[in-house]
This record gives sequence, structure tokens and C-alpha cells, in this order.
Amino acid sequence: MERGQTALAPDVGGTADGTSSQVQLMEETAVLVEKLPRDLDKALKGKLQKYFQSKRSGGGECQLISHRDSTRKAIVKFTSKQVRDSVLAKGEHVIEVSSDEKVEVHVTAFTASPATPAEPGASIKDEDLSTSANNKK
Repeated sequence: MERGQTALAPDVGGTADGTSSQVQLMEETAVLVEKLPRDLDKALKGKLQKYFQSKRSGGGECQLISHRDSTRKAIVKFTSKQVRDSVLAKGEHVIEVSSDEKVEVHVTAFTASPATPAEPGASIKDEDLSTSANNKK
């Protein structure tokens, strides 16, 4: 695995026989977060997850399941479609990186491309971090 790349959580991918129910569930409950700071370290990843778990973001229980430094994108999976929809409805998302630094990130519905790995533990490539063409700001 390359530096700055996070593997998918074991419960996220589809099955080896091509079943896509888990991928579909992920599309219904995950968001793509863009415009993240470069070199997102462990502490900042924790702040990102904590932000999306807070009422400030409109979020709730979630898991950061993928991150790529090279694209400055991450995928955050929520426990329900309603929570994901609440996060998307909020619009503007500003994450406090430090007491004197805030970062505005762009959040859209996650859509798995046909190339998204289906095997549990497989890693996501840059081109797999795509957004839905139907999603509006």
C-alpha cells in the first residue's frame, strides 16, 4: 500500500462473486470529502472523523474508510442514509485544524466507479474517488 493511502474497511467492498449489495449500501451512506489539507496525519484524520460525528456537521456515527494524500480526498461512511443526507444538506463544511487554522472542505455523495475494488481490504485508487454527476451543491 502506498503512503497516504488507507485501505477499505473489511465490511465495505462487495463479494468475490460480484454481489454489489455492500457497494450499493456504501453509495447510500458515504460521502466524498475533497479539498483536504495535504499530508493529513493521524491527528488530523481524527479531527476529520470527529467533525463528521458532531452535530456541527449534521453528521453522526461514521468511519473514515479511505484517504489519499495525492488527491486530497477521503471517503466517510455513515451508519445510515439519513445521517449522510443531513451532512449533504448542510452545504458548507469548515473543519478546525488548529486554533488558528480552519479548512473549508467540499462534500458530495460518494458514487463507486465500476473500477472500485470489490474485495474486502482492497485499496481505493485515485480514479475511484469519484462524485455523483447528479449531486448538487
